Amino acid sequence: MWKVRLGVANTGWLSTTVTQHAKHKKIVLPAVVEVARADGAAVDLVEGEARVRIGQLEGRSKVLLDGGSMSDGTTDRHLHTWIIRAKKGTVLTLSASHQRAGSVSTTVTLG
Repeated sequence: MWKVRLGVANTGWLSTTVTQHAKHKKIVLPAVVEVARADGAAVDLVEGEARVRIGQLEGRSKVLLDGGSMSDGTTDRHLHTWIIRAKKGTVLTLSASHQRAGSVSTTVTLG
């Protein structure tokens, strides 16, 4: 079994909702993190779901205005963990996406 982690951070000034109106009306879709096998086969998950909605991430303005150097900044970051059953050498694709912030992915080889 393998513990696979994906960290996502909003390095921008604004939150992923961009405006308070959008936040209160909930008109922006949440950010999503996903794990998949690069070869297209199903991921054998021991714990967690392959696709998870992680919500919205605050921007640096929130962190700086609400705590500055005293803030641990957790509102602008998310760390997601999956427990996977796979053989050494299995290649996984980890991705994060958001309606307004875009998407990013990377591959990791277990072992």
